[in-house]
Amino acid sequence: METINIFKNIVFELRNWYIKKNDVSVDLFNDFNDFTILKIIKLHFFVVTINSENQPHLLDQNTFHAMPYGPVETNVYDFYKSHRGNFDGLFTISNEKIIFTTGAISPEINPILKEKILKSIEKLEELEPNLITAGAGSLVELTHKWNSWKKYYNVAKSKQSYSELMPNEEIKKDKKIVNLNYIS
Repeated sequence: METINIFKNIVFELRNWYIKKNDVSVDLFNDFNDFTILKIIKLHFFVVTINSENQPHLLDQNTFHAMPYGPVETNVYDFYKSHRGNFDGLFTISNEKIIFTTGAISPEINPILKEKILKSIEKLEELEPNLITAGAGSLVELTHKWNSWKKYYNVAKSKQSYSELMPNEEIKKDKKIVNLNYIS
């Protein structure tokens, strides 16, 4: 369950970044966001992995699989599917956008993990300020530049599968590509 609560916290912080970047109010966020499940799953991957070589705390709480649309944290995706996008009444994610429940606040997690989430988002903002406004397709393209995804997706295909575990050690040592200039 810690993985899901970490995910929820990341989603709340991504909302804050989006609000700041687009100068919209919390109240208007539900009307104007483009946080599809695909976009959120990709942003979640970037937040969890960006500092993983030196600070593996977030990555160690997650299990990513190489899948056709990039890395996917399977516990999060399974929760999403089994709860029809509803994350314990805090927010609901669809194929079009996310809707936060009025007054919802992120669940308590270990303060060290919360700090790591904030530091990761801060680093992503610094490295690629437009990452939060990029479309889901662009984020998928970025994840496809990661060697760890390429390697393990090829392993999956060689097994005639669409999913293969990406070992955390491989992700940690990978080049962290988040700059939108890397895609066409």
